[in-house]
Amino acid sequence: FIRVHARQSHGLVSHALASSIKIIFREFDVLVAQLEHQLNVGQLSMQRMVYLLQPSARVLKLLSQLALRVWDKKGGELLDILHDTLLEQGDAKGKALVLHLFSKAMGPFLEMLRRWIFDGELHDSYSEFLVQVDRSMNRDALSDDFNAQYWESRYTLSEGNIPKVLRHVASRILTAGKYLSVVKGCIENGLNRKANGDGGVVDLDMPPPQQLELDSEGSVNGITTIVETAYYYSSKALLKLLEEGH
Repeated sequence: FIRVHARQSHGLVSHALASSIKIIFREFDVLVAQLEHQLNVGQLSMQRMVYLLQPSARVLKLLSQLALRVWDKKGGELLDILHDTLLEQGDAKGKALVLHLFSKAMGPFLEMLRRWIFDGELHDSYSEFLVQVDRSMNRDALSDDFNAQYWESRYTLSEGNIPKVLRHVASRILTAGKYLSVVKGCIENGLNRKANGDGGVVDLDMPPPQQLELDSEGSVNGITTIVETAYYYSSKALLKLLEEGH
């Protein structure tokens, strides 16, 4: 699983999961070395070895089951399976392990989310984010027809990549980034106008960038609040542009 899912084609979320599992396997290497040392000094009986391997056996079984479940998944789908597995855990150690893996796999997704809602930029080389772009839609069409489908169709939700934990704010995420994309385009236009002596740039109150992280229970409540704040700022900035500058 680690070898296959570290390949470029599997995407950043899968890469992060494979990397975190690989780090766990280093601990198994240390365990094997410790067992070998005890064997060499005559302190390792069969009974003791079985006892010492029990915790690792449980971890390996859980990792094996998880690897099979997420084998052909990526992006939001992979995160959903990890989250479902987290909710299924009945013991504290199993829950802690899956929560760790879920948090690590969520990292690249949250970084894409951060750049989208704070910069209006979509960085998704592997098509695994909840927002997708139709690059065939050209903004130049707006100069000919203001009612062109550019604003509606350029950026849309990718239904298969919306994690269930973020589905309730998916439309807010999409809109916040779209608004910032419009704002950035207008600012660039304003700078060009200023350079040509045709006007200035509207002073905007942009959303303050923040780190996006899961809480200690794997909840996204804090992220939801940040998304709502970013949506408010981007809406306010766009409205101010339309009223004062464009």
